[in-house]
Amino acid sequence: MYSRYSRQIELPNFGIETQQKLLNAKVVVVGAGGLGTPVLTYLTAAGVGNITIFDYDTVSLSNLQRQTLYTTQQVGCNKAETAAFRLQQINPDVKITPINKPFCNDIFCKNIASTANLIIDCTDNFDARYNINDVCQASKVAMLYAAIEAWQGQISILCHPTGKASYRTLFPIKPNREPQKAILGTTAAIVGAMQAHEAIMYITQTMPTLIDKLLTINIINMSVQIFDL
Repeated sequence: MYSRYSRQIELPNFGIETQQKLLNAKVVVVGAGGLGTPVLTYLTAAGVGNITIFDYDTVSLSNLQRQTLYTTQQVGCNKAETAAFRLQQINPDVKITPINKPFCNDIFCKNIASTANLIIDCTDNFDARYNINDVCQASKVAMLYAAIEAWQGQISILCHPTGKASYRTLFPIKPNREPQKAILGTTAAIVGAMQAHEAIMYITQTMPTLIDKLLTINIINMSVQIFDL
């Protein structure tokens, strides 16, 4: 174990006990696309022991500009299953479970959520996020939300059992448009890496997290702001 994770184990205030928290953790990642790709890659590499991936979409050619888990030869393949195969090659210590279905507000998803430490929202539409919110609140598990659009991104931990903010309080009325699809690959990579970092900090409790706070980032000028919710 030490050899694979030595660079993070040697960090001040990290150590083997903190690494063990990662290895014991269970997370659900909803969406294996622009945000999901860096989130899944870094959580797998860091040694998060049990990762369930929900995604029923297939790889398309336009995904490859930012979704670096996939190759041209995998166009048309299911994202969850394809990502799981690649991630298992990165770190065979991690148990990866792909689920080729939407993450819905149903008993199946609630049962999976109830055993997780964290539900990580890497989706790209409002309906999916409202479903994740409702499952998290019913299952009493936190939702690590992130979104990207054009040159901007935002991250927050919502639905925390001791917190006040949820996705429905952040967006009480569903926006009457879908998020803009145009995106630079590096924008997804930067926000996704920040989301993965937040997940690691939340699981290990090694530093303050974004519970009931909203971090926004503008990639053009690299400005970051944090707001209390």
